[in-house]
Amino acid sequence: MALSMMLQSSSMALEPIPDRTVVLTFDDNVRSHLNFVAPLLKEKGFGATFFVTHKWMDDPENFLNWEEIAKLDQMG
Repeated sequence: MALSMMLQSSSMALEPIPDRTVVLTFDDNVRSHLNFVAPLLKEKGFGATFFVTHKWMDDPENFLNWEEIAKLDQMG
C-alpha cells in the first residue's frame, strides 16, 4: 500500500485499517527502484511510496534523473 493511501484510509475510513497492512516506502531515487523494485511491486500487485531527493542526481550511474522518476511514477 502506498503511504498516501494509508493516510487517506486512516483519516477517512469508517472502519479500522485491516490487520497486517504494510506500507512500503523507498528513499533517495536509487536506480534499482526503477529497474528492480517497481517492476516487482507491479508484478505482485503492490503499491509503494518513493521519496525523491535531488541531492544525488549528479550521479546518474546510481541514481535516477527527473525523466526516469517520471517513468517510475507512470508505472503506478
